[in-house]
Amino acid sequence: MDYSTAIQTLKNSDPILANLIAIVGDYKLSQAQQTGDLLFSLSRAILYQQLSTKAAAAIHNRFLQLYSENVPTALDILNTPDEVLRSAGISRPKILYLKDLAQKVLLGLPSLEELQTMDDEKIIGSIHFWQKYSNSK
Repeated sequence: MDYSTAIQTLKNSDPILANLIAIVGDYKLSQAQQTGDLLFSLSRAILYQQLSTKAAAAIHNRFLQLYSENVPTALDILNTPDEVLRSAGISRPKILYLKDLAQKVLLGLPSLEELQTMDDEKIIGSIHFWQKYSNSK
């Protein structure tokens, strides 16, 4: 992903921030956040919630090691027994969140690429759809 436009906008809007960016350098997201895969990015976010970075990284790595090539599909996650996910250190609530996310991906949750091409109103409409879907379950 190219963040040059966002970085330039920040530099133009705030001279203090522009000076700080010049000193520190441009911020670069980790490769895991740049995969372009919504399931991977959101599952990582779920696993990292409310944990120290070190603990979350260990759990996330154990989670990835459960799957071939360390890249689970939505179907992989749904087919993984809860006990196996628990053995990787994932809490019961997070297992529910991961499986709910996987189900939504299979049902057509927009990909990151699709979200990038959608205008704000369409994204908001998509969020409302998934909120209504989640509440109807």
